[in-house]
Amino acid sequence: MDIGLTILNQITMMFVMMGFGYFIYYYKFMDDLGTQQVSNILLKICGPCTIITAFNFAFNASKLKKLGFTIVLSTIVILIGLGIARLIYGKSHRLEQFAIAFSNAGFIGIPLVTGLLGVEYVFYLTGFLICFNLFVWTVGVYLISGQRSLITPRLMLFNPALIGTAIGLIVFISPLKPVAPIADAIAKVGSMNTPLAMIVLGTFIAKSNLVEVFTSKAAYVVSFMRLIVVPLIILFALKLVPNSYHDIKMVILIAASAPVGVMVAMFAQQYEGDYEYGARIVSLSTILCLFTIPGMLLLSNIVW
Repeated sequence: MDIGLTILNQITMMFVMMGFGYFIYYYKFMDDLGTQQVSNILLKICGPCTIITAFNFAFNASKLKKLGFTIVLSTIVILIGLGIARLIYGKSHRLEQFAIAFSNAGFIGIPLVTGLLGVEYVFYLTGFLICFNLFVWTVGVYLISGQRSLITPRLMLFNPALIGTAIGLIVFISPLKPVAPIADAIAKVGSMNTPLAMIVLGTFIAKSNLVEVFTSKAAYVVSFMRLIVVPLIILFALKLVPNSYHDIKMVILIAASAPVGVMVAMFAQQYEGDYEYGARIVSLSTILCLFTIPGMLLLSNIVW
């Protein structure tokens, strides 16, 4: 199938699932507490299970080396996003800087990488997520809260994505693999990541005033930077990386092209920021990514 049609089909499917989330929240089949509980299941159970499943295959030194290369490359990519955000806003508008720098690499990245490339490529996406979580729980917390005292080693290291990655690495390196019933159960739970993530994103859109979402000039500016400027710069920067690493480049570009991360709204709520504004940015960029992500991936085929 043509890559453009594949991308369009995958993203359209994700938006249909988001529509279910919108319907579920709009008709009060699930309230804010339910949304929060599903988000916790996603972050603490389904996401780690997807990562563990991606690591559940015979040890391969070449793949481990490529994972290390992915981590280095991902660190550079995230620093580029932070640098662009700082260049635009200076020391002000910290919420906007967070939104530009940190994409929805988990909720959007995992299902898109799984759908376009296969679940085995989530193995490389974990390299990006390791860096993402280290930065988001340090620089990200500071950007939203303005308090350096909140940044602790426990906050940095003991989060679900890194715990899932640690377990996955043990499974990957060990000659003993989980027996079939256990491995299958973990894989089945991990497979819920895509539909549940899209449902949660749909509830975020349902919570937002759609008129305000589509009339907020500030949200358009942030969405433009997150969906167009940052991915374009990263796309051309990745041209410098040899095409022998094409699979890694694609994974990183997908993660970097994702819309604004839902954590901007979650952190804003937790640290007494403008939660509603954060939710509007998440909603608008998520809707617009239907058009921007296919464009970025198609352009990568031309540029690379």
